[in-house]
Amino acid sequence: MTLFWHSHFATNSLRVKNPQLMLRHVQLLRSQALNSFRELLQGISRDPAVLICLGGDANRKALPNENFVRPLMGFFTLSPGHYTEKDVREAARAFTGWFALRGRLRYIPREHDGNIKEILGEKGNFTGNDVVRIVLEQPATARTVVCKLYRRLICETEEPDAMLITPLVESFAKDYDILKLVETMLRSNLFFSPVAYRRRIKCPVEFVLCIVKALEGVVYTTQLGQDLGRSRSESLPPTDGKRLDRRKALDQ
Repeated sequence: MTLFWHSHFATNSLRVKNPQLMLRHVQLLRSQALNSFRELLQGISRDPAVLICLGGDANRKALPNENFVRPLMGFFTLSPGHYTEKDVREAARAFTGWFALRGRLRYIPREHDGNIKEILGEKGNFTGNDVVRIVLEQPATARTVVCKLYRRLICETEEPDAMLITPLVESFAKDYDILKLVETMLRSNLFFSPVAYRRRIKCPVEFVLCIVKALEGVVYTTQLGQDLGRSRSESLPPTDGKRLDRRKALDQ
């Protein structure tokens, strides 16, 4: 589940360039991996690693930064089609005043826009915490997470049936209890049915870690990342008769 959330929020150490911030990020994911999505999302909205990775590390009153709010609405919660550009702009204003400086999150009151904002139909003098609350109140958020988890745990080749997903979405939206949602999926008849058999391909990290765990081995994460990157570059087809160099391969 920690890997699932790491993929969901897609924070990249190459962009963050700070091992301590990445360690804290992973600790946040691990601590809330099977707890509360509400608490996890609040933590993500105040995570310097996420803000730096997305380019949202500076949010000034005179120039609201949309780099965090846009993926917050478009990928982390609502998904495209459930918000407008105006919602993004207004939500960015609510997050003004927050900066990631020298590896720490800082709030500068004079840089916060204290005027009225309108976000997803609600009006008020909102802050970043209010934005998180508002997006969690939208039915689309629970559906986004449930469908993504369904693809991760059960089947990634076919979209889930609405009759199966709707009760899970309604239950999850009440308390955003991740553990209860995962337990329901893993104990369902669907999980043990042919629908879920050989319907998902492990990503390279999962594949390698399963081998390491089975052999009770220990690997250094930095070396693991380098080896996986090297394997990916070597598996790409040659171009113009020559194999792409490693850097270009990784970029593609």
